[in-house]
Amino acid sequence: MPHSKKRSSPYEELREQLIGLGERSLRKSYYPALQDKLDDLQRFRALLDESHDLIFLLQIPSRRIVDVNESVCQQLGYQREQLLTASFDIFMTKPETLWTAVQNSETAGQHFRLTITTVFKKSDGNQLPVEVTLSQVSFQKNHYAVVVARDITERIAAEEELKLSHLLLEQRVEERTAALMQLAESLRAEIADRKKAEEQLKFLSLHDFATGLYNRAYFAEEIRRLDTGRHYPVSLIICDVDGLKIVNDSMGHDMGDHLLVSVANALRAGVRDGDVVARVGGDEFAILIPHVDASDVGAILGRIRAQIDKYNHSKQPVPMIVSMGYATSPGHEKSIEDLYREADNDMYQNKLNNRQDSVNSLTKAVGKAYMAKDFGREGHGRRLATFNQAMAKAMRLPREQVRMLKLLVKYHDIGKLRISDSILMKPATLTPEEDMMMKGHCEYGKRIVLAIPELEKVSDLVLKHHEWWNGRGYPLGISGEDIPLLCRIFAITDAFEAMTGKRPYRNPVSHEEAAEELRRMAGIQFDPESVEVFIQLIEKELV
Repeated sequence: MPHSKKRSSPYEELREQLIGLGERSLRKSYYPALQDKLDDLQRFRALLDESHDLIFLLQIPSRRIVDVNESVCQQLGYQREQLLTASFDIFMTKPETLWTAVQNSETAGQHFRLTITTVFKKSDGNQLPVEVTLSQVSFQKNHYAVVVARDITERIAAEEELKLSHLLLEQRVEERTAALMQLAESLRAEIADRKKAEEQLKFLSLHDFATGLYNRAYFAEEIRRLDTGRHYPVSLIICDVDGLKIVNDSMGHDMGDHLLVSVANALRAGVRDGDVVARVGGDEFAILIPHVDASDVGAILGRIRAQIDKYNHSKQPVPMIVSMGYATSPGHEKSIEDLYREADNDMYQNKLNNRQDSVNSLTKAVGKAYMAKDFGREGHGRRLATFNQAMAKAMRLPREQVRMLKLLVKYHDIGKLRISDSILMKPATLTPEEDMMMKGHCEYGKRIVLAIPELEKVSDLVLKHHEWWNGRGYPLGISGEDIPLLCRIFAITDAFEAMTGKRPYRNPVSHEEAAEELRRMAGIQFDPESVEVFIQLIEKELV
């Protein structure tokens, strides 16, 4: 707003009249009293100018500014002369908000006094947030409005800071709550895991890990409990798995564990829910049956045998052969320990009676597994049998040695049942570790045949069939005639078959080439005299 020529305000005109300045001065006789009033007005004026609040006096309803205090000029950037008679609306960004509220108050018949929050426009275009209190006053039948506006910039900043603090606090509370919930969930999971671990430990303390049946400790505790006499009659069944060692040695402990689990399942399926089935030894199981006499034990044994037959008819790799014995005590005349001893003796007698059938079945199963492999060499065993038969005849071996040689030919590589197929069938050169595992088949083979009564006589031959004449063979490193004759014969025929037979990793050589290699290795790998006998057979085309 441009500066206009300074005009006297009504206040200044009144002052001139009061103090006798100018033609319109009042009678001097009134001067002292008027001077006092003027002093009061000046003091009031000074107080208004000292106030930090912005104070306006407006005419109603024109909204024209009658007077302002010094804070209005300082904070809004105007001269007082610019503002007098100007419209109050020049400061308002939304004047209708204020005056609509005034009109509503007037309509309600109120002597209005209201407070709103708004924004004043400064002379430089900036804005000043203010809280405005507007009150109606009347003077000499004229209506005025006193407007007191307070700068709330700092308050707004404080409120925003407080709001931000609240938001940050809420965020931190949420984050902390989430962290606590996560911690609580983690604690719950940990407690659950610990509880599970405790339950598992408790289970393992009472159960056999491999089969899930009760263990020997639990079974012993049950025997003590039942020995009180409250559960008579009591029956006891003792079971022993035949040939477990043969299965472990020939096909590995995984197959042995599979057999044990299958036996456990068969026993569990044959008894009642309340009966105690336990694994009390490596291949031994026991069943404690309370409130059952001898007449009912037969039915339980029948159900167990039915489960065993079901397993054996399902074409399993190894047969399930279980020897069983039982004993019953109708009352206190027998202790549980006596009952156990009686049942164990009964089981052992049944084992002896069926021993040969069990051995035959297991031998057949092992032999079937062994022959099924042929270790990637089609017809290997058949060709070896032909070569060794010719050697036995040429060297006039006794009948017993011929029989032993036949068994060696048939079972020499039985230890390879324990060797992984990935090694046995590997077309490339074996690593040192793989080669060591492969050479271990001799010792594996001896352990297997020792577990089979009809083969135990050839265990030494199975062990030594890869020994060299010069002592550079394996596994013992023996030499010369310390090597059994049958092993020396077999070493020659086995090498010849390997050179002339088909292999996944190379083509066969001719008989002549193979014979030349045998002659070259005579005295090194092979018995020289036996080599000459075999070469003569080759030259005569007898092999």
